Amino acid sequence: MIEDQSQEETPEAKQLPVEKTEAELAKEQMKAIHDDGFAEINGRKYTFTVMTHEQRRRVFAYYSSIGPQVQAQNFSFLSTPEFQGIEKILLDRMTLDGMQISKIDGHFEKHPSDYVTFICCALGVISYPFFPESPTS
Repeated sequence: MIEDQSQEETPEAKQLPVEKTEAELAKEQMKAIHDDGFAEINGRKYTFTVMTHEQRRRVFAYYSSIGPQVQAQNFSFLSTPEFQGIEKILLDRMTLDGMQISKIDGHFEKHPSDYVTFICCALGVISYPFFPESPTS
């Protein structure tokens, strides 16, 4: 006689939900913002506009070099000459209320609390399509 070896699942055998890492959560957030096409920061809606592949590539290359600094909350890269070119891309290719941020006189003077979040968000979201397992449409 063959015994039924199937067992009912015990509570101990049930798989516990796996908590996502901080990096996985950040990637999901970048994907959501990328898919929506905008990020809301302190009640202001910053919209991503179309970029060339070369612009996205430059942003991604830069972001990949400073990613560990961002994770460590070290923003010293903001004062480097290399960042100035990247910042220009971000300010020229993102809009607020339909206007390029680079053309809004003193925007971050008026809203300094948006700046670091804006920069970190824009770098990650623009770089998102280059990450493995990202849709590349």
